[in-house]
Amino acid sequence: MLILSSISNALHDDDTRNLDRMLHSLKGAASNVGFQDIADMAQRLRQAPLINPGELLVIMSAVDEQRRLHAA
Repeated sequence: MLILSSISNALHDDDTRNLDRMLHSLKGAASNVGFQDIADMAQRLRQAPLINPGELLVIMSAVDEQRRLHAA
């Protein structure tokens, strides 16, 4: 969840450099574990000229859903 909270903080602080870095990290992490839909969402946000905070909620929900599905 550290990546998601860092994304949220960067978005709130209008820190575009850190936001892009964290979205890149999320994309890589999600891709590494086979969550391509989350990786694709992160990439789309990296390419968006402006990010709506609601889009972050969509990613957070997708991550939470995967966490629930794969909880051991």
